[in-house]
Amino acid sequence: MSKLHKKTGSTCMICDEPLIKEKSILFHKTRRQTHSLCVDCGVGYLKPILVQAANNLRKNLRAGVDSIKCPGSIHCEHRNMCKHVSSLIDLDVPDCDISLDVFRLTYVLTHNDAYICPEMKCGQVVEVDTYYVGNNLSCQGGCHTSWCRNCLVSPYHNGKSCIEVEAENKNTENGRLIWDLKRKGKLKFCPQCKAPSIKNNGCNKMVCAVCNRKWCWICKAPNIDYEHFNSGGVGACKGRLWEGVDENGNAVPEDQDQDNAGIDNPVNAQFRPMPPPPRQFPNPPLRGLPPIPYRGY
Repeated sequence: MSKLHKKTGSTCMICDEPLIKEKSILFHKTRRQTHSLCVDCGVGYLKPILVQAANNLRKNLRAGVDSIKCPGSIHCEHRNMCKHVSSLIDLDVPDCDISLDVFRLTYVLTHNDAYICPEMKCGQVVEVDTYYVGNNLSCQGGCHTSWCRNCLVSPYHNGKSCIEVEAENKNTENGRLIWDLKRKGKLKFCPQCKAPSIKNNGCNKMVCAVCNRKWCWICKAPNIDYEHFNSGGVGACKGRLWEGVDENGNAVPEDQDQDNAGIDNPVNAQFRPMPPPPRQFPNPPLRGLPPIPYRGY
């Protein structure tokens, strides 16, 4: 029988030195096996695991962070590999170099409103009040780094939605798609809630499907009505209600140097084309759109 399948709780399974109970780290104990490490070997084994766990939590990746493979899965022959997986939360670590790191990670894993500061050299835990619904977080007790709880961008993007920042950075497939649509004039953001909107037909009086705010597609003026396109005293949009669309209300191709147009929908929504508008009357505003969840405010 191999060493791993004996009761090895009295010696460190890495250095094979005798263990002192108060200065050892117990990974698991069963009827046939007891696997423990001395403090020095335990620190060396756990430190890179804790660093990776902290980085995953900074990215809000919690799946599997709590799981730690027993050292027996590494320090043994393949045929005798230990398959036990220990829980970081249940790990009893004595006072040593990693005890504070273990405490911080355990606290974040057991509290949904706790976060690790994204600054790599800080590592402070920031706990958010349960009733706080905003996304602007700051490491008040440490380095004062700010970041967004939703998209994890640091520093926090004041005045911009998460999806606007994603489009500017172009670091994701969705961000590159939004940036390209915005560059072509096919997508704009609601001036009130910053929800992305696409127009593919219809007039230039928009009704945001997220916050129900009325705004102008051309100048992005909020709180407008049809009078905005009839009066010469407000903005520069007089007579431009149907600018960028053909006689059937469809978007004019971009190679004709016209702005694209259409109904107001958040990105990835299911588009439902409107019927052709009457020639002599403006199309009434689109009503009855169901609320669409959006995490970018």
